[in-house]
Amino acid sequence: MSVPQKATKDKRAETWYTCIREARPFQAVRKLPPELKIPQWFLALLGATVVAGVLRGIVTEDESFPLRFANSAFWAALYVYVIVSALDIWEHFRLEKHVTGHYLTATVVPIGESLVHGAIGLTLIAFIGLAAPFGDPFRLRDWFVLSAPLLFLALGWCDEIVYHRRRALHREDILHTVSHLAAGTMIASLFASRVIDWNRIGH
Repeated sequence: MSVPQKATKDKRAETWYTCIREARPFQAVRKLPPELKIPQWFLALLGATVVAGVLRGIVTEDESFPLRFANSAFWAALYVYVIVSALDIWEHFRLEKHVTGHYLTATVVPIGESLVHGAIGLTLIAFIGLAAPFGDPFRLRDWFVLSAPLLFLALGWCDEIVYHRRRALHREDILHTVSHLAAGTMIASLFASRVIDWNRIGH
């Protein structure tokens, strides 16, 4: 009996089943392992960042309340994205140091992944810098602003499916991230299709 069991165990070791071997019902997980705990300072930092973004949007002068509301959401999301991205970059360096003993080996986080991260950052910077009411006739800048969410989605999926899944503890992590990226792009595209007066632009 021991030989077949060992063979089955070794076979499973080559599959994703090893990632869920310790999976338990949600209510049974009373204490998170140290690697999954969120530091209190991080939660406090996120809260302060959101408050700073909301205040940045509210104090803008000569704007209606709906516009201030939208600006508050934008600045809060932008500040959080910048802060979390900076921490994520630092975490990449820490992973390199932990595995290889050096910060710049590009072993845990390969060069390709870093290039994708840079492309994502440049896409967002260009999108924010070029976003403006669409003109008539439609300009190249307008086409970029309109398609930027799709570009962000493609780069985000590349980041998660090609690179992050090799470090994920479970394929559910990737499924969630991919769906969340799709939802973000859906919201941005829905805004572009429902809020903008395309009839006015075309005439």
